[in-house]
Amino acid sequence: MSYKLVPPGKRHGNTVYYARIAVPGKRVEISTHTADKGLAEKYARRYEANLYERYVLGGGEAKTVADAIDLYKAFRRPRKQDEDYLLAIRDLIGSIGVGDVTQAHFDATAQALYPGRSNETWNRCVYTPLQAALRHSGKALLLKRPKQKKPRHRSLTADQRDTLIVAAQADPDLQALLAVMFFTAARISEAIHLTWDRVDLRGKKVCFNVTKQNEDQWRPLHDRVVVALANLPGRSEEHTSELQSRFGISYAVFCLKKK
Repeated sequence: MSYKLVPPGKRHGNTVYYARIAVPGKRVEISTHTADKGLAEKYARRYEANLYERYVLGGGEAKTVADAIDLYKAFRRPRKQDEDYLLAIRDLIGSIGVGDVTQAHFDATAQALYPGRSNETWNRCVYTPLQAALRHSGKALLLKRPKQKKPRHRSLTADQRDTLIVAAQADPDLQALLAVMFFTAARISEAIHLTWDRVDLRGKKVCFNVTKQNEDQWRPLHDRVVVALANLPGRSEEHTSELQSRFGISYAVFCLKKK
């Protein structure tokens, strides 16, 4: 094994594993994007194999855009839609040398593949995947991307919120989950991982693990949330993970029904 994992907290407060990988002719340090050691090792092994193939077995650095896209696809295994974007780019400008790619190639590719489409479409279908493939092969290109519209943040009115919560009364778990999210501003990932040991009904407060900061944060509970949680059928504070399981299952069923 010619890689070394750097665990969370050991590199400038990193919350995921980093991997230091070395093969003859190349040494890199990369993020594995996960705090799970098993997955981090799998990621590092795959990356190491990719480097070995490129720098030891004669592949070297990608010579053309087609090479860069092929290497990127083999390593990242993008979802079908993203792969289609990459293949369309490959068919159009695959013969161009990696070192010769310029801003003009990005602009011309976007206009040729998606004429008259929005800036958002150009960014999603050309600029983002092509830049990622080139960066994977060591080509860092400073781009001027098409300007996108500022996202419009939409929120429910108080009446719409209450209507939605009432409509979920057939599923007490989902109703409680909605109440928690609406009245504490918790993200769905934070809410569905809530456990009973982090809920203080008497003190009317709850503790979330804030995913972006990776820290615990106590928030006050609205009376409606206290009631919703206290009235959950079969509630058992002895099993701290029960609430997490119920919220997770309820949310999953809700998503399936939407489909």
